[in-house]
Amino acid sequence: MSLINKEVSEFSVQAFQDNAFKTVTKADILGKWSVFFFYPADFTFVCPTELEDLAEKYEDFKSIGCEIYSVSCDSHFVHKAWHDASKTIQKIKYPMLADPTGALARDFDVMIESEGMAERGSFIVNPEGRIVAYEVIAGNVGRNADELFRRVTGMDVRVASAETGIAEESKEKAADPAYATAVGILLKGAEQGACAFVERPVARPAEQQGFRPPQPQPAPEFRHTPRFQQPVQAPPAAPAAEEAEEDAAAEREEAPVIEPKRKRDWGSIFQKTFDKINKSFTAAEDEEI
Repeated sequence: MSLINKEVSEFSVQAFQDNAFKTVTKADILGKWSVFFFYPADFTFVCPTELEDLAEKYEDFKSIGCEIYSVSCDSHFVHKAWHDASKTIQKIKYPMLADPTGALARDFDVMIESEGMAERGSFIVNPEGRIVAYEVIAGNVGRNADELFRRVTGMDVRVASAETGIAEESKEKAADPAYATAVGILLKGAEQGACAFVERPVARPAEQQGFRPPQPQPAPEFRHTPRFQQPVQAPPAAPAAEEAEEDAAAEREEAPVIEPKRKRDWGSIFQKTFDKINKSFTAAEDEEI
């Protein structure tokens, strides 16, 4: 069965804080936010680490109007003995509630009857004394104080007091018009010594805030970007430059070489002709013989 919105029962327990004993009752948790931090027992291994982590974050919790209560089924005398024996526990400034009868552990449904110890449970209680968030985890798993602080500060409404005003994170929300009414009621309740509880404001419909038609937006300019880079072409040369370049090329060309005509040796030609004729006559005479 869920414990959300369950009201904390009337209680009166002894506590150890600031090296002294004190009595804590339900009346002490009304009008402000509270965190009940249950752990199995004093003088255990995991408990000092997470209790120290919570002690280092204690001032941050106090700055937003939230009190921390660590709870175990030990007596307040055991809390003092643990405080005197451990330098880690000496760092704790928040109240350490004693629950030797297990009344608080049963009310928060974390009592392990067979062992007489409480489970590791973290409970966030609103100013009206109702549980608004909680988690219960295995006994050998430690908890994170930063995550617990985030959950507390994530609540929509913080408690204001006449002395401290309103928390910084609520001031930031007050800048939003939707939270202006809620913050005003909180401050007014703080001046009167009362605790105001305001539901999360609902944003007004668009028609009540004044409808504004959407303004036309200019179409984006389309630019084509080629996938591959095109080679850069040289600009065309001027006509005069082209003619001068052609003339220079023509001059560079080699002029055709014309071989001179060979002079004919007419004497040798006639001599060869006479030699052929004489040979022919000689051949004819030889045949007649």
